[in-house]
Amino acid sequence: MNNIYILDFDDSFTFNITNRLYQMNLTAEIVPLEDHIKILKKISKIKDQKICLILGAGPGHPDHYDFLNEGLNELMQQQNVLLFGICLGHQILMKRLGFKIFKKRPLHGVPFVMRYKKQSVLVQQYNSLAVKYKRAPSIKGKILHQNGVLLGMESERLVSWQFHPESVGTSCPLMFFSSVPNFLYNSRDGSKTQNQDRRHILARHT
Repeated sequence: MNNIYILDFDDSFTFNITNRLYQMNLTAEIVPLEDHIKILKKISKIKDQKICLILGAGPGHPDHYDFLNEGLNELMQQQNVLLFGICLGHQILMKRLGFKIFKKRPLHGVPFVMRYKKQSVLVQQYNSLAVKYKRAPSIKGKILHQNGVLLGMESERLVSWQFHPESVGTSCPLMFFSSVPNFLYNSRDGSKTQNQDRRHILARHT
């Protein structure tokens, strides 16, 4: 059984995400958006395995995808599911948590430097919408923000990036995907050997 699914918003970056996962010795099933009901129901019924659902990049405003809300709300409560958002996916997930979306100057293929894990990292932007940063004491996890924009969030079961970690314009791209193997192959679940293998792969590619 596959443990990683990518919800495809008909965007070419979906294949870049797949390739980054492949570099980490991970495979993913790409799910067309029109099959969202089937895949969300399928994941909700899986209780005995850890699953990662990646919401990738795509066109339009997060409001256009409110039909995903019911399924995502259920998965957010499911302890064995990691939700991972990129660009549009990030905005959809953050909107579900109560953050506001706003228009900004379009940035397409524009890199910028951010601090991540005590180092300066170059990341690539492709967006004209962003998530407005606000203090959220009720949310457990690490929030990365810059100039009023919520750039990323990392918690135990939700990881989300405004930029494109899979892009060739992002330095150390696999570092931003490390939460996927860490969640799926956590040693606390008796998968210590598999987890060590994934860490070795990450060390070679970051």
